[in-house]
Amino acid sequence: MAATASVLAVLVCADEHTRLRQALDALRGSAAGPARVLAVRTGESAETARLLDEAVAEELVDEVLTASGPVTAAVSEAIAAATREEEVREEWLWLLTADTAPESGCLGELLAAAEREPDAAAIGPLVLDAADPRFVLDAGLSIDRGGRVRTGASPSEVDPVLLRGQESPDTELLAVASAGVLLRREVYERIGGHDPALRGDAADVDLGWRINADGNAVLLAPRARAQRSARADGSRPRTRRSDGARTLLLDVPARVLPLAALRLLLSALLRAPGFLLARRPADAAAEAALLVTLLRGGFGLRPGRAARSTAIPERRPVRGLLVGPLDRLRWTRRRIFERFAAARARRDPALLDPVPETALAPDTQVPAHRRRGVPSLRRPGDPVVVLADPGRPAPGPREGAREPRLVRAGARRLLRGLLVDPPAVLLVVLLVFGVLTCGGWFLEVLRGGTPQGGRLLPIGDLVETWGSYLAAWHPAGGGAASPATPGLLVFGLLGAVLGGPPAAVGLLVLLAVPLAGLSAYLATRPLGGGRVRRSLVAGAYALLPAAALSAGQGRLDVVVVHVLLPVLLAGIARVLRRTRAGGLWLGPACLTALGLALLGAFAPLAHVVLVVLMLGAFVAVPGREDRFRRRIAGLAVLVLLPVACLLPWPLVVLEQPRLLLHGPGASAVEPAAGGWPLLLSPDGSVPALLGGLLLIAALVAAVRGPLRPQLPGLALAAAGIALALLVAAIPVEPLAGGPASAAWTGTPLVLAATGCCWALLATRPVQARWGRAAAAGVLAVLAAAAGTAALTGPLHAAPQPELPGSVLALDQHPPRLGDGAAGRFGDDDLVPAPGAAQWVRGVASDLTSADDGRVLAGVRAATARGVEFLRVPDGFNLPERARELVRERPGGVLQLPDGAARVQLLGPDLTRQARTGHAPPPQAAPLPVDALPPDVTVRVTAGGEGRALVLGAQQQPGWYALVDGRPVGLADAWGNQVAVPLPERAAEVRIGYAEGPRTALLAVQAGALLFAVVGALPPARRSTGSR
Repeated sequence: MAATASVLAVLVCADEHTRLRQALDALRGSAAGPARVLAVRTGESAETARLLDEAVAEELVDEVLTASGPVTAAVSEAIAAATREEEVREEWLWLLTADTAPESGCLGELLAAAEREPDAAAIGPLVLDAADPRFVLDAGLSIDRGGRVRTGASPSEVDPVLLRGQESPDTELLAVASAGVLLRREVYERIGGHDPALRGDAADVDLGWRINADGNAVLLAPRARAQRSARADGSRPRTRRSDGARTLLLDVPARVLPLAALRLLLSALLRAPGFLLARRPADAAAEAALLVTLLRGGFGLRPGRAARSTAIPERRPVRGLLVGPLDRLRWTRRRIFERFAAARARRDPALLDPVPETALAPDTQVPAHRRRGVPSLRRPGDPVVVLADPGRPAPGPREGAREPRLVRAGARRLLRGLLVDPPAVLLVVLLVFGVLTCGGWFLEVLRGGTPQGGRLLPIGDLVETWGSYLAAWHPAGGGAASPATPGLLVFGLLGAVLGGPPAAVGLLVLLAVPLAGLSAYLATRPLGGGRVRRSLVAGAYALLPAAALSAGQGRLDVVVVHVLLPVLLAGIARVLRRTRAGGLWLGPACLTALGLALLGAFAPLAHVVLVVLMLGAFVAVPGREDRFRRRIAGLAVLVLLPVACLLPWPLVVLEQPRLLLHGPGASAVEPAAGGWPLLLSPDGSVPALLGGLLLIAALVAAVRGPLRPQLPGLALAAAGIALALLVAAIPVEPLAGGPASAAWTGTPLVLAATGCCWALLATRPVQARWGRAAAAGVLAVLAAAAGTAALTGPLHAAPQPELPGSVLALDQHPPRLGDGAAGRFGDDDLVPAPGAAQWVRGVASDLTSADDGRVLAGVRAATARGVEFLRVPDGFNLPERARELVRERPGGVLQLPDGAARVQLLGPDLTRQARTGHAPPPQAAPLPVDALPPDVTVRVTAGGEGRALVLGAQQQPGWYALVDGRPVGLADAWGNQVAVPLPERAAEVRIGYAEGPRTALLAVQAGALLFAVVGALPPARRSTGSR
């Protein structure tokens, strides 16, 4: 050390021999040395003691002290010892730790900064990473309103000299780290020094806050340099969280203390379950401990705040130095950009600018001004810098290893590279395709319309959707106790976020093509082939005409299969072949199981096919014997967990196998497919036939070879076509009744197209220029065919009028009965009660008959069922006698007599007729009851013997009735309606449908979904930044 300054250096030494040796060497080479150096040992290492004894012998260190506890306690011990023994009192304190090595001019630059800023009481150096000095490790500290300490440097923070060729100006901050900080001793001792109850960064933030509040400044002097080894914080999350919260509560002004405490309380209450879901139990426990401490008042705020008020009577506000919401938003945005830039740099570093390996010139001038209120060294406009070639970990040192190259990731340069990136171009093109084909009717959805048409029935609002899914009994079709389709659950969840189930349905169809392309591109990553080939193949898959034709006809089952099938096949392959020791398998298995459950909610046939394929793959592709249990566990999760997530829907599919073929959706008579599936066409239309180009391309690729890597894809394509031919050859009656017809072959053909794309990607690439031109031509043809197929479909969006009562829709095929608007999404997927579908068809036949007697009988039967409105097609005419019983309403709606009600009280004579007849006589006059099934509570007065309460619901197991709390037997009315015999006395009657079994299955489903979601979350990992 050449010159000395009025500085007392305190070197805190733990049991880190190598780092201590480097720190002592840095002191030896320092251009300006401190007047005294006190070393404080906090460990018991003999090597540390030896190094310090040598330093004392050469007069590098004046005295060695011992202390226990954190760094702050060691500093306090050193200052107390120095005060007892000193003859000349030093003006400054220089705090050093054994893992920090100041550069030769560090102390001189800190003192120079103190001369430039006389009000500075704490000046910290720019701390660089000792492993790679190009990166900044520490550039100041601050704290947010949630009590979380924030550092001033991100993993991509690079030495400003490398970026701009000059230093940044001194920056005023809330606090700097204690390692290497220069403190004005008089201020430090007057405000009470470090708080011994705090540790780590929280103690440094508390000290800096009090220095600022005392009217002094805390500066970061970038020209002063020190190097420190990057290492994880050894404190527990609970300690860090508690110390940060205590710092905030001790130092905020008294007027905002209650608000700060309330904010911490709510934050801990919300973040604890979030950390549990993210599988970060230590952080969740830290939030829970903070919550308990706050409720118990265990921070000791009163004496701590009193001591601060005594030391600093008049406090200066530091609001501008705290981290605010905009700061957090800017940092979040930067971290996202860092990760994207790092991935981009590793993939194609030539697109980014190299950073020059320059050094700071000796005559570089430091800017005379300082910046205030900036919580980091970096300005928002500074570019992100990442490692272009970080390399992969190796078991030993590589020979000839070179230092990784830095590249500058400017936003404009990245954006220009992104615009020509094949997957990005593909996604933009597919988004434009989706807007052109679906944008017209989607605008109607934004105006309040509901997507409908073809096999897509209009879906209700959020309350109606959730109510229909959770209900044990449904009024559709005269009453059905079947579980609802889980598609209602999916759109109920999505609608809660996207603005309602209609918007969720519209977005699914609008984004189906780009999502399918993205799914195919991501799924083909393990197959290789380059981004251009993968993008072309993914584009061909996304523009499959059969899928676009199905989407235009409202076939959500095919839409979901088209989107999910590639990633599900990739996920299944990943789970079954994962054999690396220590590899995580539960997360990928749960994520794939969630995808399979989503697929099974809309396309049970595709779900069953994938289960069969995974079982076959498990048997055909043997794994290592020592990983057999893990493969079995993964297979069990893939097979069983989706079934549990769909309960009780799988029981309905087992009971009604016809759902496998026709799938959920509106009942329809499908056109005959014939042999068209051989060309990937479900109906033989010209646009769909052009999808055969994909099959032809796969066959040409098989001829070119090599054949072996194409075999899985070709086998999948053959299986899909064979399944399509099988489905087209089996006529099945729809679930809601009607003529039998073969099912739509869209789902098997998507499976076949996936196999064709697999085979195309596995073939040898065509090096000639004509190869890409031909591929682009095929994509253009497929796009034109898919667009034509989508635009010619019946899918549209329109408002769905609601009527205040039960509606029988005669303008639909088949006719439907329901509340408000007959024919809601999921109604045709309910298993009708015995005789219910026949009753609806029979009454509809009577009402549309030319026989006056049948029409009148139909009107009376509908009135007895509680039907209040008839929705009739254009040109419908009722006979003159029947027209007297109804009132016409706008929009093709007829209102039935006022006596129609869902619950009716019948007198003794009418009850006897109801037990034997199928429709009430013309003179019947039941008493309407203001109630709606299934839950009915009525107080009846005394009356004649033989009365009955009749519900407009089909009789089936599950109904129960209580009269004055006692169960009574049920009877039939008008052939098949629920009737409850009433006593002569006054009584309270309760009628309901048993929900116990349904509720139990829903509880199992909720538990399975929770397990799957938590298991699918990525495991907690330490952030290593973008480097």
